[in-house]
Amino acid sequence: MRCFLVPLLLAAAPVAIAQEAYQPPRDATGRPDFGGMWVTAFMTSLERPGFYKTLVVTEEEARKGAEIFTGGAPDLVDPDFFTHGVKETAQVRGEYRSSLLIKPESGRMPYTEKAKKLAKHLEWMDGDAHDHPEERTTFDRCLAGSGQPPIRPFTQMLPNLFVQTPDALVIMTEDVAGLRVIHLDGAKPPPDVLTAHNGWSAGRWEGDTLVVETTHIRGDDPTRPVFGGTILVEPDSRLVERFTRIAQDELLYQFSVEDPDLYTAPWLVEYSFKLDGTHYYEFACHEANYSMVNILLGGRVADAREATKVGAARKKSGR
Repeated sequence: MRCFLVPLLLAAAPVAIAQEAYQPPRDATGRPDFGGMWVTAFMTSLERPGFYKTLVVTEEEARKGAEIFTGGAPDLVDPDFFTHGVKETAQVRGEYRSSLLIKPESGRMPYTEKAKKLAKHLEWMDGDAHDHPEERTTFDRCLAGSGQPPIRPFTQMLPNLFVQTPDALVIMTEDVAGLRVIHLDGAKPPPDVLTAHNGWSAGRWEGDTLVVETTHIRGDDPTRPVFGGTILVEPDSRLVERFTRIAQDELLYQFSVEDPDLYTAPWLVEYSFKLDGTHYYEFACHEANYSMVNILLGGRVADAREATKVGAARKKSGR
């Protein structure tokens, strides 16, 4: 597998500069304390839209872009797109961003042909056309949501509760099955560990930055949907995340996926969580979620009606 790590480390270098000017609160071990409720509440897309020309945009450009996304420019927005009330453009260190993707400079994901075909197929799968119940997504089944690594923001306020101990960082995302454990004690995955939607995440400290690598990811659902694009992760992919508290109320989050079967070049996503005093509420996805049951029941009713029609026709024809 080709190594994309060096360019991405260079792209992340400004984080170290920011750390010199700000000293984060620390836990009993002296490590930065990430504990708290961190939220995303913006509608910046993964890839850069055509009406933006640069990564960093002015406040006026950000305002106009948000108007397009929220319907302020009706000729340029999908009429079926719902923003959940979020009308802000993402900011990192006070700068407005036109996309979550900061590398490559084109603002476009460097998909391979295989990835393009896979992403297109998955886009169809996430739509309304399904031939079998097995094709319904993990989101429909309450198995995985935006908290599945890598963490993806959506066009709504999305709370993430961080609980930190010396041995683990636990992240609870208020979205479907959001519980995730990042091991900080140096433990290795047990030999008999099973693959999972969240995989096995192990973190290590590089200065005040927590670097997380995730393995043992299930191979039956490679898609990670995000506003404005799709991120693909397969079992052999190398998923790396970086968490750095760069201000009292700002947690910088970066991630990349290295996989020459899916991507032709290194890429890097970057955005910030904001500290918020909101409460975490249970996302009771399964409660009253009878979608699959009702869909299958409706199919059986349709089958029964068709069988009745066929039986009546045969009886009428004397066969």
